[in-house]
Amino acid sequence: MIEFGDFFDGTNKLDELRVLTYLRALEAIGCDAVGVTSSSFAMGLAFLEQCMKDSFVPFVSSNATHTDTGARLGERFVIKETSKHRVGITSIADDRFSRETGVSKGHPHDAGFVSKSSAGSLARVQEKGIKIDEPFKALAENLSLMEKQCDILIVMSSLSQQENERIADRFPRINVIVGNNGKGGEKLAGGTLIVNNRSNKGKLLGRLTLAVSGKNAIAGHTVEWLSIDKKLPDNKEVRKILDGFYDAVAKDEKLWQDVEPKLASFDLEKDQSNQYVGAANCASCHEAVYRDWRKSKHARAYNTLLDRNRHFFPDCVSCHTTGAGLATGFQVGQATGHLEGVQCEICHGPASEHVATDGVFQLRKAVPEELCVKCHDSEVSPNFKDKFEALMRSVNHANSKGLSRTGTGELTRTE
Repeated sequence: MIEFGDFFDGTNKLDELRVLTYLRALEAIGCDAVGVTSSSFAMGLAFLEQCMKDSFVPFVSSNATHTDTGARLGERFVIKETSKHRVGITSIADDRFSRETGVSKGHPHDAGFVSKSSAGSLARVQEKGIKIDEPFKALAENLSLMEKQCDILIVMSSLSQQENERIADRFPRINVIVGNNGKGGEKLAGGTLIVNNRSNKGKLLGRLTLAVSGKNAIAGHTVEWLSIDKKLPDNKEVRKILDGFYDAVAKDEKLWQDVEPKLASFDLEKDQSNQYVGAANCASCHEAVYRDWRKSKHARAYNTLLDRNRHFFPDCVSCHTTGAGLATGFQVGQATGHLEGVQCEICHGPASEHVATDGVFQLRKAVPEELCVKCHDSEVSPNFKDKFEALMRSVNHANSKGLSRTGTGELTRTE
């Protein structure tokens, strides 16, 4: 089992605890290697090295070194022995952009293949004292060592599909390149199989089965994607590790504080004097709408966190409560239960001014798509944008019994 090292994401102590917990879970399920990619350094060199030191899962890299000393980060490769083969596993990271200019450094890559976010990530790499050596040269050196000890060669690559095809062409001895572009699919390039990971926030596990000829060439293959969902039985050891993580978070209120306010950029939310009041206050004038909302998944959103013991986890709370991260919104660990779930004020804005002026102060009537996708992004809700209009019709308050729409789009009571 192999894992790309792109789970290093965050800036605070809770994020560090999450990453360390994930590494313990990888140990529990027998992960053979973690690749070092440019995103592995997102939380700093010191933390990455702490993880390498504390984890029993080896980190592998063909081209990540210390800027000053040249010392390698992780091992060159690891060898996994099966009944018939010695499988060598390494990784290659993208070095394409320089910190100063964010442009191609002139080696055999096409600058158009990489996004601005990749450039920014690599800028952070160099700022943190890490050097990413030119991939083709570093890989050639590493493969020459691997070939002497291994029958099957596997490379985890954070380069583009086009570059992975070039690697396959230049190094036909590689059996498998596992790409990480998130688009999925596989392609046989000469004798090298390129398989692209399409995991969604760790919710998919890829299984690659190879048929190998007598000359250690690929004679056939199958790729399966296993969904990590409720249907999959718990691993008892992993469950114990996760429960320990959630318990530690629940007991340390300092870890609760960094809730990202998803809607802070919207006009109504910017006005701190306009406070959240909770859906129960809306019910006195909008009873029919309130009744419909109470039956919705939005109303039960916080319960899903309780069921999974994630109600202290800021990344989850920010999208399963109302106003989390804002001064008068939901506060983890405090008496703000009236703001649990995705309530009216998520869509229409904080309502204290609206209530105080008996409706004279206007809230958002039409809910913009850019608001919804703050939580329903492409990873959490694939194809949400394609379904947006249909989904909005399904929650149209004009369908609430006792309400009708006027020609101006206002909701009026008819009962």
